[in-house]
Parts: sequence; C-alpha cells; structure tokens
Amino acid sequence: MVKAIVRAGDLNGNGKDAVIFKVSGFDKNTTRPYLSAYEWTGAGFADISKGLEMIEDPIVFDLADIEGNGKKELIVLSAKGLSIYKHTDQGWVKRGHYQISSAETEYASDLKAGRNKDGSLLIVYSRGIKGPTYSGIKAYLLK
Repeated sequence: MVKAIVRAGDLNGNGKDAVIFKVSGFDKNTTRPYLSAYEWTGAGFADISKGLEMIEDPIVFDLADIEGNGKKELIVLSAKGLSIYKHTDQGWVKRGHYQISSAETEYASDLKAGRNKDGSLLIVYSRGIKGPTYSGIKAYLLK
C-alpha cells in the first residue's frame, strides 16, 4: 500500500511554492520512507530533493516560516527526534536537531508547525492513530 504525505510552501521567498512528498510502500523493493521535493518554476516542476536523502526514516513533517522572512523551512520528525532543514542553492541543509526518544515518536501522525507572535516555534503532532496504548498529542515550544 502506498502512503503519502504532501506539504506545499514558498522556500525561497519568490512567491512560487515547492511541494514536499513523503512516500512509503511505493513498490516491493522500496519499503523505506523517503522525502522528495519539487519547486514550481513557472513552466513546470524542478526536482530539488538533493540533501533529503540524508533524512533517515521520516515519520511526519511540515513546512513553517521559522525566521519570519517569508521562506519556509522543513520540520521533520523521525525516530531520532525533530530536525529542521533549510533549502539553499546547494540543496537541503540541517539547521537544527532536537533529540526525542523513539518512544515519544512512535505512532506519530499529522505534525503541524508554526511561529507564535513572540517568535517561538510551536510543533505539535498526534500520537493516537495506530497505537492502542498511545494517545493524545505531543507539543514542543522552541525559542
């Protein structure tokens, strides 16, 4: 079964959205989930996935304007924790990482991230879709 998560947002402030996909179960030989990214050029989509291959087993992700400059960053939750990536001319670069135990990321779904008026970053995800003993949400506030 193919499972996909899709988010869209302006990564470089040019007014053109990029699309980020998480795909898993794509074919019999590829069971590891991976991220792909494509940016709208005006004439079509260009592959801007370079650097996303370094992200091991992404669970959920979102795009958020962390710096308040109109450019969105990629926030990814994996079994190793939360990581923030910025798209540059050289590809995706990790801006930060926050260690979270795998017990806290298990059964995660539907991550949402955004800036508060005070400039802090709020990241929230659900933990109740698959696990009978896991429920509720997890929220992190990064200053």
